[in-house]
Amino acid sequence: MSSNEVNSLGRRSIVRLFGVALAVAAGMDASGEEPVPQGLTTLTNSSPRNDREELLHVLQYNSPDLLHRYPGPKIFLDEVYGPNPQKAEFLKNVASIARHLDIDMPDILIVNPTVDHKGNPEPQKPDASIGWANNVNGKHHNIVFVTKYLKDGLTDEQLLAAVAHEMGHFPQFKKDGSKETQHGGRKLEAAADAFALSCPEVDPNDFKSMLIEVEKLQDEAARKHPFLYKDFIGSAKLIPVSVQTNMAFGGDHPMTRTRIKEADKEIRRRAALNPKAVPAP
Repeated sequence: MSSNEVNSLGRRSIVRLFGVALAVAAGMDASGEEPVPQGLTTLTNSSPRNDREELLHVLQYNSPDLLHRYPGPKIFLDEVYGPNPQKAEFLKNVASIARHLDIDMPDILIVNPTVDHKGNPEPQKPDASIGWANNVNGKHHNIVFVTKYLKDGLTDEQLLAAVAHEMGHFPQFKKDGSKETQHGGRKLEAAADAFALSCPEVDPNDFKSMLIEVEKLQDEAARKHPFLYKDFIGSAKLIPVSVQTNMAFGGDHPMTRTRIKEADKEIRRRAALNPKAVPAP
């Protein structure tokens, strides 16, 4: 693609990425990344492209920040879950959560890890974020990015809690990525937590267990692959404690124990409304 074509695409489609930290089989394609299963929407440079192909094209060629954070191939979660009747409830709940926000159901993109020259998956952060793509074939896209490492480490119920948190950030930002409010990062994160916990589709017990599991995944990734976090800490030193609680992961979340306390409050509130319910151990 020539520089003129890139610039023309840049004016037509604007991508913004807001990082929120919670916040890999074999074989390579020509770009050195692991291939995705057949039948799914994949990146293509051929024209014409349908809406989803165009979105992947824009994300690949129009956002250097996105590629830096999420370099791997991206797969639409609903295309993976769609054929499985057991996953229908998950997608139904995501659509319902979107209606609470009065937005269209976002595109949830699972970011696969890149692979090395031997076809082995590279280390990947347990990470999730939101982003926007404007004027892609005349359409606006709300996007939730989830790394495969994070998705594979969570149950569907925990993943729904994580996605609900991310979706809670959409009202905080304008479509160009600028903030609707000047509140600091921790207030934005606390508000996103509060939204997720307010959703009847999200079990607060799953939200709580998600927080615990994400912290474990982050600690594991930081200890095994400290170079993954050099962008945030400026060195390759081993990160002590949780990368989430010292905010070296690129987000600005309240400490995990504070977030767990809020989940516990919602667990007690719902139990009071339904005395017959058996509280989770």
